[in-house]
Amino acid sequence: MPSRSNYDSYSRSKELLTTDQAVTFITMLAKHSHDRGLAIGQKNGAELVDKRTAAGLDFAVSEECDDTAECGDYATAYDNHVIDIEYTEPGLSAACEGYASRLSIVLRDVDVSTPRDPGYVRKTC
Repeated sequence: MPSRSNYDSYSRSKELLTTDQAVTFITMLAKHSHDRGLAIGQKNGAELVDKRTAAGLDFAVSEECDDTAECGDYATAYDNHVIDIEYTEPGLSAACEGYASRLSIVLRDVDVSTPRDPGYVRKTC
């Protein structure tokens, strides 16, 4: 099973963490994961995608990347190893229009409910 880390924790740490510390930490997590035969993915922190190779990251998970104008950043850094989760139909349409050939894009309900739940949503491009 792959592991992932919320890479941008430094942005909410009230300056207790730096970007360099985030990269160092995710690099350690990547080594730990790879030593156990696991892949590791980037979650958030699109501004750090240029450090992907040095950090040892294998894939990315993004949310609403069209709204945040980050789809291109993830696609450039990870090619087709990106899962983008959209929460609105317009977001899905926009992301699919621009990146369906490069990213795995899915519309989900915010609660990420199961198929038996009345609010369950799952749709792809």
